[in-house]
Amino acid sequence: GYRLWLKPATSDVQGPARSASCPSCAAPLPNSRCATVAMAPRTSCWIPLSERALLELREAAHEQAEVALRGASAAKAPGSGKEGATKPLGLEQGCQLVLYYAQQLPELCRLCKAPREVCWSAVVFYRRFFAVRSPMAFDPTPVMFTAVFLACKVEEARQITLDKLLAAAEMSPASGMREKVIAMEVPFLEGLGFDVTIEPKVDSAFRALAEDLCGGLQLGGSQAAAGSAAVAALLSDEERRAGVVRDAEDRLIQLAVRTDAVLRWPSSALIAVSFGVALGMALTPPSGSGAETLEAHWGTVGFLLESKLELEGQRVALRAWTDEVRQCFRSPAFTTPVPEAVAKEAARAARRCHRAFDRLRERAAVDEQSMAPRLEKKRKADRTQGQLLTEAASKRAAAEASAAASAAEVGDRTEGPFAVGVAAPE
Repeated sequence: GYRLWLKPATSDVQGPARSASCPSCAAPLPNSRCATVAMAPRTSCWIPLSERALLELREAAHEQAEVALRGASAAKAPGSGKEGATKPLGLEQGCQLVLYYAQQLPELCRLCKAPREVCWSAVVFYRRFFAVRSPMAFDPTPVMFTAVFLACKVEEARQITLDKLLAAAEMSPASGMREKVIAMEVPFLEGLGFDVTIEPKVDSAFRALAEDLCGGLQLGGSQAAAGSAAVAALLSDEERRAGVVRDAEDRLIQLAVRTDAVLRWPSSALIAVSFGVALGMALTPPSGSGAETLEAHWGTVGFLLESKLELEGQRVALRAWTDEVRQCFRSPAFTTPVPEAVAKEAARAARRCHRAFDRLRERAAVDEQSMAPRLEKKRKADRTQGQLLTEAASKRAAAEASAAASAAEVGDRTEGPFAVGVAAPE
């Protein structure tokens, strides 16, 4: 549940060094772990990034894509100018395009009737991928479908196959989306550093948080906050409590698709604040302010969370996280989605980049195919040479063993009272 994820790490975690770029798309590839992934105790999770670190990752991916585009343009029109040049997408334009398609993810999950866990995992996968990859190199549309498809596998939603997913989105076979998703799966996993761990699970975490909050208020709610009686009354009603949990899940997903919160803070902090916001809205009078009610009742949720921590440093870190996430809920990015007109303009520029990267990947595939016979010939030669070396070593070992046996036999005949050349006693 959420309890295991409330404790901020007390040790410094260092991410691995940045690795080389992909030969086909020039995007930075992960080593044993992605540049934003590190091992946490007993499981793996993405390190919460600062705003500066997140910007540096995006700038690095953007720069790699620009370099690859210049190479593709030079290959298309050697020595020339504007005819072969592909204008790169701006960094801000790319971020807007990524956010726009992130906003479509919940609707895609609704169309295919995916569980909440699948929707949350798909959003997290999508946002993590485009933290280290450029939308110039990877079209967000197939990435969005790949994120949902992978989330269905991870969350074991076996009833949602790729064909059902595409049919729910009314994607015809002529669109080629099925082939694009299949081809995208391995690059997508590479972008994630092959780390598909997402903890805690939002549904169980929200329910555990609601139950613990209700039980804690019944035992000693007077210490929590002035409005604890209203909170306890609401959470004691199972139907109203389930409504708060559903609203909190919706707000959490909206926070993840509209802002960078899922990349910048631990999931436990996002879950706690989302629950607090939903709780505040449920207790808001029709004429009241949701923000004021959230502040009035946040002390109740904060008291419960801090009571689970042992060290003051952990409580301070958790308090700082939740304060920042609460500010994120009030930010213009959360309240204002990316307009469709802005996304269309960015998509037009991105399509030219995608065609250039498609040419790069096709060229890489042709080069790999042309190299295949030579590589196979080299493998056979290496195999033959290895067999010859093995046979020679075996023969040498047999000859040495035979020589050693002969030497031992000669030694037995030349030593002792009955050795050769010595008369035996009569």
